[in-house]
Amino acid sequence: AAALSLSLSLFSCCPLTLSFSFFLLLLLSLSLTHSLSRQCNFLQELGTRFATVGMCEQAVTVYLKASKVKLAVDTCVQLNQWDQAVTLAKLHNLPEINTLLAQYASHLQDSHRFLEAIELYRKANHFVKSAQLLYKLADEVTRERRHPLRAKKLYVMAAMMMECYRSERKKLTSQASTTRYLHDDVEQPEVIRMLDNAWHGAEALHFFLMAQRHIHEYDVKSALRVAIQLVDYEDILPAADIYSLLALSSALSKAWEYTSKSLARLESIEDLPKERRQALDELAVKIFTRHKPQGSVFNMVTCNSCGQSMSDCQSTCPSCDTKFPLSVATSQPLVGRHLWACSFCRHQVHANDVASLTNCPLCHTII
Repeated sequence: AAALSLSLSLFSCCPLTLSFSFFLLLLLSLSLTHSLSRQCNFLQELGTRFATVGMCEQAVTVYLKASKVKLAVDTCVQLNQWDQAVTLAKLHNLPEINTLLAQYASHLQDSHRFLEAIELYRKANHFVKSAQLLYKLADEVTRERRHPLRAKKLYVMAAMMMECYRSERKKLTSQASTTRYLHDDVEQPEVIRMLDNAWHGAEALHFFLMAQRHIHEYDVKSALRVAIQLVDYEDILPAADIYSLLALSSALSKAWEYTSKSLARLESIEDLPKERRQALDELAVKIFTRHKPQGSVFNMVTCNSCGQSMSDCQSTCPSCDTKFPLSVATSQPLVGRHLWACSFCRHQVHANDVASLTNCPLCHTII
């Protein structure tokens, strides 16, 4: 006991000689010659000494030797070694793992390391929390209006996390651990909404990029068909972007009815600058003194629900209100019966278009 006490006293001299590693080996060898209780007390005190001078790895080694896993994890947290803390907690099945994960994720977000926080939740199978962070990032990138492709990728990743959550929930439905696994997420309205609209943001950016691609290829009719569908995504995309794209594509297609409606909608935007509103007024006068706001450029198809005719740019039949899914390859409403559905995101395209595809146009799952 005297030798151990003397060894701890000598610990304060180590910073002068920088011989911590040698000293640690010496003390551990000394502790093995004493009783188990004395070893534990000695090792715990030694771990505290190491933690005091910021030597996390050495402190953890000593605490684990003394079977003080909780102290080892707490030391990692205090010294901001979050990776090691989470690893230890998972390895030893500590009940505080969820709290620790939340603290670590908060620490990463405060440090603006959002992708690391997302990856942390994903590895821990906390798919909903990972998706929430991804949706938040995607919304921010969308509002910046500079990187729509990056925004789409983030929305797709968020939707994939929700699909993983959905899959795990199905697997565990009949097991007793279901409630513990889901952490009561399924009872939260936000989680239900996220499950129901998992792909909504990805669809918005997908069709937005598709419309612009058609315009650059001067396939203006296809661009207009896609732009018409974007009206359903005002909760994701800025209204100014949607109706500017609709006005441009309809004017290029000479579908003046849509041009008139989109210009009127642009002028009704509350925070539109006065100069831009005046420019829109002048543009409308210039266009509609030459052209009447009427005319259609789309073909008619037969609704397979009621048999009535409808435009091939309409996703809802005006006669029976049947809503048809949109093809993620062409954005056309899928009113036919020969359809192909992605095995992962469950979005559909017409069977005739599958031959030209190697991946799902939306989630990029290999076909």
